[in-house]
Amino acid sequence: MKNKFTSLISLIIWSAVAIIASLVLLNYMNGSNFFRNLPDFTSDFQLTKTMDIVLYDKTINTPIEDITIDFHSGGVQIYPSQDNMIHVIERSSVKISEDKWATIKQNGPALNIAGRKFYGFYIFNLALWNTPGSILEVHLPQATYASLKMQLTAGANSVQDIDFSEIDIELTSGEMILQNSTISKLSLEMTSGQSDLSGLTIENASFESISGDLNFKGTISHELSSEMTSGQQQFDLANIAPTKMTISLTSGSAYINLPSNDGFTVDLEKTAGQFNADFEHMQTNDRYIYKQGTNRYQAEITSGELTIHCQ
Repeated sequence: MKNKFTSLISLIIWSAVAIIASLVLLNYMNGSNFFRNLPDFTSDFQLTKTMDIVLYDKTINTPIEDITIDFHSGGVQIYPSQDNMIHVIERSSVKISEDKWATIKQNGPALNIAGRKFYGFYIFNLALWNTPGSILEVHLPQATYASLKMQLTAGANSVQDIDFSEIDIELTSGEMILQNSTISKLSLEMTSGQSDLSGLTIENASFESISGDLNFKGTISHELSSEMTSGQQQFDLANIAPTKMTISLTSGSAYINLPSNDGFTVDLEKTAGQFNADFEHMQTNDRYIYKQGTNRYQAEITSGELTIHCQ
């Protein structure tokens, strides 16, 4: 009798849980969030709607050459400062305890910024309320810095109007905007997400993407290397064609717009998929020659579609 009673109580409880979960799901599908109307039971922070709470504002007045940022929250924004000093600001939509702020370490000319990851209740809060995350602002004086290394997860990220000898970015989901910079060497690894790069002058560029969209508009003067598993890539290189180019396409689609210049040769290796040679050319087997065929390009297609277009 006792076992039957216990089973009945369990059935009632789990039925109630299932009904509540269904109501919450329907609430989300209708574009609203039931949990936003609940009171705040947390001790670490208070919920707000905008990133207007300044967690800290640190000023650095010594020279910096190398910058490393590891941030897994609301995003990183890098742009010129209004003075000759570096400013690092972390903002949040919530009041977060200090032990959950990003850490800043300086070792000579090297600056390292590491965001904290949220565990425990914060994961529960992430699922049911607003994300208890933050955004990082880095204001840099106008100069050419030796290196920028960024490991980013989600959020809206941007680097604007700052020059670097080398930039290395690993992006998982989220958005990356890179604008108006001169860079000797750029490396971007992207898993999902969206990357928009424009107004760039680059010597060597390497891209690796698993899903997601990549849009590039600018100049790559020496070497372009791109490896794509799926998704979409579009390169507008209308000013200067790279001397060397290697494109590897497993799936998805890639479109490359090149200027009319002294010409290039495309050596194609194709398993399946489609290659569109949208330029005047002579073809010998899997070799496509445009004009004098000066620049040498390699293209490998496992599946998907690659288009090379000349203006």
